[in-house]
Amino acid sequence: MAGTLAIAVVVPLLSASVRLEGSATCPAPDVVEARLALLLPDAPGPRHVARVDDVGGTLVLALETEEGAALARKELPRRGKCDELAQVAAVVIAAWEARFREGTLELPGAAPPPAPAPPTLPPPAAELAPPAAPAVEPEPPSVPAPPAPAPERTLTKPSGELPPPAQPLRIRGEVGAVAGFSARWAFGALARGSIGRESWSVVALALLETPRELTLGEGGVQWSRPLVGAGARWRLLQEGPRLELEGGAAVAWLRLRGTGFARNDTATDLDPAAWAGATASWRMGSWRPFVGALGLFWLREQQARVRITTTSSPEESVTRELPRGQVLAVVGFAFPGD
Repeated sequence: MAGTLAIAVVVPLLSASVRLEGSATCPAPDVVEARLALLLPDAPGPRHVARVDDVGGTLVLALETEEGAALARKELPRRGKCDELAQVAAVVIAAWEARFREGTLELPGAAPPPAPAPPTLPPPAAELAPPAAPAVEPEPPSVPAPPAPAPERTLTKPSGELPPPAQPLRIRGEVGAVAGFSARWAFGALARGSIGRESWSVVALALLETPRELTLGEGGVQWSRPLVGAGARWRLLQEGPRLELEGGAAVAWLRLRGTGFARNDTATDLDPAAWAGATASWRMGSWRPFVGALGLFWLREQQARVRITTTSSPEESVTRELPRGQVLAVVGFAFPGD
């Protein structure tokens, strides 16, 4: 920060007033006059003219009578801010006025009438009178120059509004039970985890179901599709009951096993799927129960086939398509319940 100049000067209240003139701009005469008004209240009496001029980088102060007779003059080095220089100039002028009132700074007036000539006497032996000491005009009180200002540091504000602070990341886990019907009833367990902001998050899920069975020829086929997936979740309602929509992609491990045949074979395959769901939840302490629905659509057509061989007829095959879509009801709880 720029250095400041503290000056303590005792100036009595005077009855004179001073008019400020000059060519200086830093400080301007009107600024000095405003500072001087606090030290010299206006009152009747002889008026003086104080000049504040800028000469070659030096601040020159002068006090004159209204007729133009010089009373005092002072040169100040130009160091410091304009307000500080204005204060210094006002103190110097006030000090001059104080000394004028004390009689140590007099106005030039008319010469007093000459004294009557003494009678003529015979001159004594010539003697030289000592020369009169020249009148020395008292100097005004010296005012210390303001110290050089320290370099100012300014903070620039970037244009435009600052962006709002980023929302904190939220991590949540969920476990629940599922039930659905697709050719046969099936039950299972669901686990989900999410990380994201207040209004959106990235979600991962894992689903396990009990095997389902389809009748095929003289026996049947059991099949199951445990899967893992990932996607995104969007929060629609923030306060009260919370509504969320989600969707993404998954891959399942399809496992087929024959039952009731002379020879029961097993087959496996990777089965891609797309999934979407909706969940409603509400807060209960540190937990958040939820209910919802989860829909799965399998992207590839899958078939179960049984080959039948008899002694009286050639080999025959019986096929059955596996369901490509299913809807599961989900119920569970999330933690933490924020």
